[in-house]
Amino acid sequence: MTPSPSSPIFERGDHVELGRHLFERLGGRDGVVYEDGAFRCIDESGRWQIVDRYCVERMVHDYAGRLCWTTSRDGQATTTPIRLSAAGVSGIVRIAAVMATRAP
Repeated sequence: MTPSPSSPIFERGDHVELGRHLFERLGGRDGVVYEDGAFRCIDESGRWQIVDRYCVERMVHDYAGRLCWTTSRDGQATTTPIRLSAAGVSGIVRIAAVMATRAP
């Protein structure tokens, strides 16, 4: 698999790195907020819209099979595909939600 610019090779491939990437995909600091149990993103007209939870989870599904750096048995840097479970998907969404939560 040759990664495209939209398919980066992740440094660690852990939940925190993927949660940060999801947060940025949703709009980052200026384009997404998490409140009252839902993500809200700014749409094309500049209004805040609720993003369906399942839509966010499907965005995480895109990370399955993406590449992350690892070290092979002989000590060489190589890549390996990211593997996700249902719990991993939920954890990544939760990390993105924490990043998108505004402090009171």
